[in-house]
Amino acid sequence: MHQPSQHSHRTLYCAAAAFLLIIVALAWPFVRRYYIQRAFIADVKDFGGMVVMEPGGPAWLRDRLPGDLALCVDTPRVVHLENSPVDDAWLANLREHPTIEHLGLAATDITDAGAAHVHDMPHLRVLWLSGTNITDAGLSALDGFPELVLLYVDSTRVTESGIAAARERLPQTDIQW
Repeated sequence: MHQPSQHSHRTLYCAAAAFLLIIVALAWPFVRRYYIQRAFIADVKDFGGMVVMEPGGPAWLRDRLPGDLALCVDTPRVVHLENSPVDDAWLANLREHPTIEHLGLAATDITDAGAAHVHDMPHLRVLWLSGTNITDAGLSALDGFPELVLLYVDSTRVTESGIAAARERLPQTDIQW
């Protein structure tokens, strides 16, 4: 009777370990995204807000994913946090979600410091800052948004000259003041 050698066992263990490492490496981006998306949605809901997700991935995959695992392929597009206690520090979380197109921050504690976090959202099309503590300085942080078409800054500390300067820098944007 033939006894397997220790060498063949070691080869088998190494192959299994290599296979497992490959599986983990391939799955890691999806697992990471799932937990980031889930935590983000929970945070927004805790603030009394809402997130609208765009379904991602092929339909056959989405149909087979159990529970909320579709979050690993979905994309956040709309976030409403109006009248919530969200502040500048929390807005740093938005850097993980550059795909957001509509962001509602009206009547929050956002200041000019928070506007800097919004700058990392290249697809932003609509931004509600009404009733915040944004000033001309915070408004200038919104430069470089080629897709921004609508900006609400009524009931803020933005001045007429700040609006004029913003309209020059953002000619494609309808600024409601």
